Amino acid sequence: MWTTRVLNFCQNIWVGPIIGLIIAILTKGELGGVQANTLGITVWVALWWMFEPVPIAIASLVPFVSFPMTGILSNKEIAHAYGHWLILLLMGGFMLSTMIERSRLHERFAIQIMSAVGVNSPQRLLLGIMLATALMSGWISNTATTLIVLPIVIAVSQLTGSAKNAAVFLLGLAYSASIGGMSTPIGTPPNIVLIGVL
Repeated sequence: MWTTRVLNFCQNIWVGPIIGLIIAILTKGELGGVQANTLGITVWVALWWMFEPVPIAIASLVPFVSFPMTGILSNKEIAHAYGHWLILLLMGGFMLSTMIERSRLHERFAIQIMSAVGVNSPQRLLLGIMLATALMSGWISNTATTLIVLPIVIAVSQLTGSAKNAAVFLLGLAYSASIGGMSTPIGTPPNIVLIGVL
């Protein structure tokens, strides 16, 4: 009962800014002005992010407005951080994967590959599943690719009527999604993080 009350309280739009302001004021003596302001804004954004009194997109823009106002970063520095080419690349990958899912291109792609390799034997089916998954995983995140291809793999497994084949197909799906995700920068977010570090 009390957890519901706390949740409802935290979903008020004013809770995040007020708690962030209180934390910034309380820590100003120990941390200094800029660090205390950064901590307060981080808490504000985290509360809005977790409890969603506003859409997450709005919560993510709070630093864009508040950092220059509180002297943490200049307008130019914060705009550069938001417009970094790696973030735009990642956003483009998410848009591409959404387009592929909505147009059901992934299903047609998987069927074309499986029909090209043939469905005469479990080995050929496994090859088709793994090729389709790995190629799609280069452009869609690993998890999304696995979830997209999973219904197809389950249907194919039921057609073979073998529990052993089903286990092999599912393992092939998981491994090929991970392997394909390493092939392009947008295949999985850690690739982009690595590029940024290097």
